[in-house]
Amino acid sequence: MKKLFVLFVLISVITGVSSAAGAGNKDVVGTWKYSVPSAPEGMTAGDIIIKEADNGSLAGKVVFQDGSSVELKNVKYAGVELSFGLNVESEYVSVKAKVTGKKMEGQVTTPEGLMSITAEMAEKK
Repeated sequence: MKKLFVLFVLISVITGVSSAAGAGNKDVVGTWKYSVPSAPEGMTAGDIIIKEADNGSLAGKVVFQDGSSVELKNVKYAGVELSFGLNVESEYVSVKAKVTGKKMEGQVTTPEGLMSITAEMAEKK
């Protein structure tokens, strides 16, 4: 009986932890309209589209002003911090942003240096 109770508690904890992790992802899933004023022409604005896979991991893409898109890499959301990377014109760029409700602010790290990014949730998925 004691083993059955311990097993029940363990399953409850594991289920609770995985549910909590997935619930936080819902805060960032959707389409974000971003702005990076100091980025090269054609990349100063666009959409960041974030989706959640069945296993709870995050994925997505950036769609630039000309309609071209790039897949996101290593998409992570913990607490209020969203981070991801992407390859732009053969260069790896990383983004870290603080999410507050339907807005985010942060930094883009590029080979040319740091740039500020802001975004606002446009569409919830």
